[in-house]
Amino acid sequence: MNVTKLLSENTKAAHNEILTALGSENNPSQWMTFCEVIDQHIPELKTKGRLSNKDVQSSLIGKLGFSSFKEYLETPTDKGGLGWSSGGWNAYRRAWNIVEEYPYLRNLDIKSGWLNAFANKLRKAEIEFPESLEEYNKIQNDIEEERNNNKDAKLDDQAKLITQLEDTQLEFKFKLATAQEQLSNANAKIEMFDSITEKHLNKIEQQAQEISELKNQLAKKPKTKEIKVELTRLEAFLVFIRGY
Repeated sequence: MNVTKLLSENTKAAHNEILTALGSENNPSQWMTFCEVIDQHIPELKTKGRLSNKDVQSSLIGKLGFSSFKEYLETPTDKGGLGWSSGGWNAYRRAWNIVEEYPYLRNLDIKSGWLNAFANKLRKAEIEFPESLEEYNKIQNDIEEERNNNKDAKLDDQAKLITQLEDTQLEFKFKLATAQEQLSNANAKIEMFDSITEKHLNKIEQQAQEISELKNQLAKKPKTKEIKVELTRLEAFLVFIRGY
């Protein structure tokens, strides 16, 4: 038996199994399968954490020609890697540690990001992680009830805001109507003033014409006292009307 050839085939098969487990995103809990396959084919990651060069070389990682698990993760698939990211793996690993501590989670269709966020929320609220599926469901129901209450409160706030906006709109419409009425009255006064002004201007023009005619008469006839008096009176009136 050719051991080298057998090892090469097993190594390739293990890589293909890992790649297949990573490839599907349709199933929310597919990441759990991926973590299980990683633990199966690269158990050193779980038992030793950070791998030494010797650990890497003796593991599937080294047999595939990589110098670190990070390199294996991030190398494109057409070059024999997983074409993924170390950040994604770290998120999977944190969530997988929770699943290993609470095995009932393995049967739930939950994403790694959701599980990490759920655990962080409980930690901040100083609530123990549920030990059983029953406790888990109870907490989920409490969260849903809280979400609905917050939603109702938000709707109440929105209703109050709408009422305030409607009241403000009515007040604005009233002020606008008042301003329009005042503007209309002002326009009427302006029109009346313009009419009076026009009459005065017409009167001034008429007086100016009369003065011009009297001057022409004085130029053609001997000046009489009556004409001089009338001319003086008209000129004085014209000065008064014009204001100068």
